Amino acid sequence: MIPRRYGRSIEPVLDHSYLNDVLPPMNPTAENMVYWLYQTFQRYTPQGVAVKFVRLHETPNCDAEFRAEWDH
Repeated sequence: MIPRRYGRSIEPVLDHSYLNDVLPPMNPTAENMVYWLYQTFQRYTPQGVAVKFVRLHETPNCDAEFRAEWDH
């Protein structure tokens, strides 16, 4: 959940933060975080707008992705 003080922006929540303090209890791997981001975006996206996928880049050559069709 995005804390109210950040409005609708996720960047201030995660940028330069100790992830264990700001994310729900989980192992903050890219794979877990991308699913959490997908769920968060789904929850806060306006009615009629679909989130198709979320991709999180760890490095220029390493990323994790979650797609809507994988959510059952």
